[in-house]
Amino acid sequence: ILQTEKTYVNNLDILIENFMVPLQTNMGSSEINSIFAGIESIANLNGTLLRSMQTNFVSATIGKVFLTMTPYLKMYISYINNYSNALATLGKLQKNPTFQAYIKELEADPRVNELKFYDYLISPIQRIPRYVLLFQSLINHTDKNHSDYDNLSKLLVKLQDVATLINESKRQSDDMQRMIKLQSEITGECPLIVKPSRRFIREGKVMKSHSRGLDGEARHIYLFNDMIMCVNQPPGKSASKPYCDFLLFLSDIQVFPVTNNEFNYNLLLRYGVDKFYLEVKGEEWLTEIKKGIEATKLLESQMGGQPEERELSYVRQNSALGRSLKRIKSKTTIFTLNQSKGSRARSISAKDNSSGTKSPKNLKTSRNPSCDLKRGYLKYAEIVTSGSGRNKKQTDHKKRWIVLQSNLVLFLFEHEQNQIQLNALNLEELTVCENPSNPEGFLIETLESSHSFIASNRIESKLWISTLQESIFQNFKSQKSLSSSSSDVVSEIVKRSTD
Repeated sequence: ILQTEKTYVNNLDILIENFMVPLQTNMGSSEINSIFAGIESIANLNGTLLRSMQTNFVSATIGKVFLTMTPYLKMYISYINNYSNALATLGKLQKNPTFQAYIKELEADPRVNELKFYDYLISPIQRIPRYVLLFQSLINHTDKNHSDYDNLSKLLVKLQDVATLINESKRQSDDMQRMIKLQSEITGECPLIVKPSRRFIREGKVMKSHSRGLDGEARHIYLFNDMIMCVNQPPGKSASKPYCDFLLFLSDIQVFPVTNNEFNYNLLLRYGVDKFYLEVKGEEWLTEIKKGIEATKLLESQMGGQPEERELSYVRQNSALGRSLKRIKSKTTIFTLNQSKGSRARSISAKDNSSGTKSPKNLKTSRNPSCDLKRGYLKYAEIVTSGSGRNKKQTDHKKRWIVLQSNLVLFLFEHEQNQIQLNALNLEELTVCENPSNPEGFLIETLESSHSFIASNRIESKLWISTLQESIFQNFKSQKSLSSSSSDVVSEIVKRSTD
């Protein structure tokens, strides 16, 4: 350990004396200074540490020496956070032939030991993880009765804590740089992206259908811990700057798995009455968005509701994506889940509905009380949409006894004691969402109609929504594969979208 520290401190001296000072003297600029930000503080710290190690080497109390210096290792954070910027600045400067030639001249000095400038720049990045490995090995070869064993054990824990702190700080710094770059690259209207508490989760290409009437261009999605953002292209892909298609806060949206093999959609984001159909790679997107929605809503509930300072979600109204989504919204509801061949979203009714529309074919459906997941009284009404998607007819809300079963069938009875089945909804082929016009209500949607439910209060409504959505989500996860045929629904959607 002592020998590696000598080598490391010598490398820091070379970095400063053979590279930093000559560059600042002969090619001085703010860019040059930014490359070496924090390196002198690190050199002073490790120089002091080395001298203490040499003084106490005979007494073999290296653990005690390091323990006194460990809190100061946090000084590495500024250098490590700046490292990515330093490399980017160097890459830019290397395009200058004069700068490039001067670096080669500095590297030719015998003291540099035939190493490259980059080799010296990265040595502080590698030092903290190296300490963890070195002291782990030392502890493994130290007798537990040795006077310094307890110090070494405490030191290892502290070093691991420092390494974790530095890694987290580096991640936050990278996230901030990513957001700043994204914000600066986007043209046109877009909410503020940069926020200290915002964390980057993942990004990826959103595959779009090339079918007639739908936007056939790819999009790029960024998922953060509190929002999801869609741009028409990632920054730097072309000479033109990207624009924002939508930026939705996770506490404002709902997410559903969707299957439709012709259009390849597998994800639906619902923001109020707007619906965004996307094709993404991997189930991780659904899982991460769902986790983010739950986390943000929990945080806002702990803060007593939506923070006043929070920005509003944004949807670009004049984009091609926006136009295609509006067309889908005006003609249909959503693609349905787990459809068997030739099936459509449907209700299973024991009698003709009161709206005057044609009743679906009766199917044998019976309730098994042992499979009940949730029961209670709700006010119920059916909303039927005409073929144009513009005219809606709604029955009056009536109090009904509602039972949700584990087989994803929702039964409707007139009373708790009167078990005459009035209706039954197969949730495998429906979706559940909040009712934008009634905070105490929710909607269960089919291809041709919506089913409106109103609870006694907002909390009860949210309990029903979460239970219904979680049941559908768990059922989706348990499926090894989704049905590969939904031709009737696709044909209907294509027909309606081209009307």
